[in-house]
Amino acid sequence: MSLENDIQTLLGLSVTKQIQPLGQAIIGSDEVGTGDYFGPITVCSCLVPLEDMAYFQDLGLKDSKKISDPVIKRLAPLIMKRISYSVVILHNQEYNTVMKKDDMNMNKIKAILHYRAIQKMLDKHLPYDDIIVDGFTTPAHFNRYLANQPSLGVPIHLIEKAEDQYLSVAAASIIARYTFLDAFESLRVESGYPLPKGAGPLVDAMIRTILADHPLAYLQEIAKINFKNTQKAQK
Repeated sequence: MSLENDIQTLLGLSVTKQIQPLGQAIIGSDEVGTGDYFGPITVCSCLVPLEDMAYFQDLGLKDSKKISDPVIKRLAPLIMKRISYSVVILHNQEYNTVMKKDDMNMNKIKAILHYRAIQKMLDKHLPYDDIIVDGFTTPAHFNRYLANQPSLGVPIHLIEKAEDQYLSVAAASIIARYTFLDAFESLRVESGYPLPKGAGPLVDAMIRTILADHPLAYLQEIAKINFKNTQKAQK
């Protein structure tokens, strides 16, 4: 079976109708991992070339949350061969250090990571028409989070559900998920535990297992310890 020929079957024959004009080159940016107790926050920014827009639209790209992980692992390499992208990863040990700052919160972290990923794309000096970030906060808050960062000199637009509207944001979502899955698997191997995704009951049970073998400080290396799961497991 050819992945390229049968990609829509892999996507469940559900083609997302993008409103992005095929004549616009857009840098799109999306993130994953913010709701996972284990695993890093991963941001991807990418640019779908004008000559490949029809190709990607025919593939029916959509938000990675609507695609199973096995399909992500097969789909992402196909996308990554044909577009320009940048990825920024914030591992949990660094996340825990950053979160200790008084003015820090999850949305500010996401804003800074998007900023860095977009900056890396701009450094490639590729022609583009607009920059779209999947909207996770208001434009006013986004700009305030980046007040201490050097200006990129270009506008960044936040649009809710952008992954369902713009090919480049959908592609960024898929690449970010693919990168996250790879990093998550590496963390499982390094820790020696079958770490579950998300932040539900399976995570709570795993934390109790880990704390039976290690001191609390060990979680600083592999988990986002400010999540409520940590306190629940300690109780």
